[in-house]
Amino acid sequence: MARNREMLTVKIGYEFPDDKDSPPSDWIPATVLVEGQALENNADPLDFVLLTAEIDERYNIPRFNAAQQRIKGILTDPNLSKGDQMKEIKDATFLPIEPLPFANFDYKEASEFDIAGHPRGQAKLVCGHGKILFPLRLEDAGHDLLYQNIIKKNPAPQRQTQLLQALEAMYTHQTVPNDWYQYTYGNKSPGIGVICETVDGNSGGAAVANTRPARDADTSDPRCIIGILVEGQLGSPDPWEPGMEHHEILLPTTAIIKQLDAQSTQANPLPFHTRWDKEYGVTILEKDTTTGKIHRRQ
Repeated sequence: MARNREMLTVKIGYEFPDDKDSPPSDWIPATVLVEGQALENNADPLDFVLLTAEIDERYNIPRFNAAQQRIKGILTDPNLSKGDQMKEIKDATFLPIEPLPFANFDYKEASEFDIAGHPRGQAKLVCGHGKILFPLRLEDAGHDLLYQNIIKKNPAPQRQTQLLQALEAMYTHQTVPNDWYQYTYGNKSPGIGVICETVDGNSGGAAVANTRPARDADTSDPRCIIGILVEGQLGSPDPWEPGMEHHEILLPTTAIIKQLDAQSTQANPLPFHTRWDKEYGVTILEKDTTTGKIHRRQ
């Protein structure tokens, strides 16, 4: 993303296909609608912006459908050799932007994800096999287990003290509606502690859950955006072990949705005119707390 707010341009990319230039990697105009705000008093603003981008016909579904029809014609043309068919198909192939839904439910420890993007506007880079180490929400039992593991695995008193202090700084005790713990970073910003192989410039990349079950079919989580990368670890010649003191951080989509929902339903909801996801065609996925099934928010 270009930094000049008055002349903002972005590159829009996605994980598939492997072709680094599909869709076209041109800079396209965009407009800032909303910037992140603090969810509570004396907290840092959430580290995100909501943009609208002027996507042209190179990215749209009608062009994709037309390309598919052209490919069918190529494959059934008796006058083309196999080699000519392959060349024509390569020239005709077009894959559109496929907007991914936002998850409005918490992901658990060990959930895996990928981050795809164009760091610093360069060629597409996919950082795969990321994993959640420290989820946004921990119940009492999960927090107690972390505490006990620190005591068990670190017999040296000084090391115990260091890690227990890191745990206390990382998870904030909450009492509404009952006792639980929330991962925070900075000054009370909600987060998810993860490990993923990112590079300089990956910040802002979407973390996409890497499972693909049929939506509404079972209790598995669908492929959707679960957060955005807001803080990574600097490279070091000295290897370090992922843990409380060394990991990357995602801003969870649940926090982003919470702010935008509140902003678009207040008495003066500008720049929105109705609920933000309906106005801009964003799909929100929610999980039934009883059955565990995923459904689209209505």
